Amino acid sequence: FGGCTVPDFLGERFGAPGVRPLAVLAVILCSFPALALVLMGLGAIAMRVFAVGAETGIAAGVAMLLVCSIAAGMRSASLTQIVQYAVLLAASVVALAVFFWEQGTVFSGIEPAGLKSALAIFKLDSFAAEDSLNGFALLFCLGAGIASLPHVLMRCLVTPSIDEARTSYLWALPFTAALSLLAAPYLALFEAPPAASSGVSAMLAFGLLAIGAIAALLAVGSGLVLAIA
Repeated sequence: FGGCTVPDFLGERFGAPGVRPLAVLAVILCSFPALALVLMGLGAIAMRVFAVGAETGIAAGVAMLLVCSIAAGMRSASLTQIVQYAVLLAASVVALAVFFWEQGTVFSGIEPAGLKSALAIFKLDSFAAEDSLNGFALLFCLGAGIASLPHVLMRCLVTPSIDEARTSYLWALPFTAALSLLAAPYLALFEAPPAASSGVSAMLAFGLLAIGAIAALLAVGSGLVLAIA
């Protein structure tokens, strides 16, 4: 319909005066706190990985966001986020494998009791309800809630047709749900950097986790910057 933002869509859909300013205010109120968390996260990772100050880490995060967002606008952010998601998914899968290996659980020899105890460490009790329907509903709401954030909704508006916009949103649900489930083991492994005497495998694992975290924060941050702009 010629618009690329959530206020554009709401103004076109409802047409009432005052809808667009309210939508702009809502997007900014939703996006600025999340953007602040992204910058704090980038600063914390920089402090832990590169041994720099928080201000330097946040400044580096701002510079990376500008490169990802301003270089080619929405199309650049869309293409880079595909790569960032692939990196994050790969890092999360590696984190899951490392987690099971550290717990002494071999995939070829997993037993129901061992698997249940491993999942208990993930603190996913909310999804382990006796009523499987409620567990699935909670997982769906988590994925749908992430997929309905303003900067994600904007992705649907840059598709060529209405059908592709709906397809894009439906594809967002399983992908966000997958990352949500993998977040617990991923974050559990990112507690402290390995010491200088650590083995090569530990250093590589930590480096991959750091890359995945940076990719996730840049993906979210570039979308938030565009939404606010």
